[in-house]
Amino acid sequence: AGEELGLMQKPRLSVKG
Repeated sequence: AGEELGLMQKPRLSVKG
C-alpha cells in the first residue's frame, strides 16, 4: 500500500488518479 505511505511522506503526491 504505497498510496497510504505516500500520504505520510507527501500530502497529495500520493494520489495519482
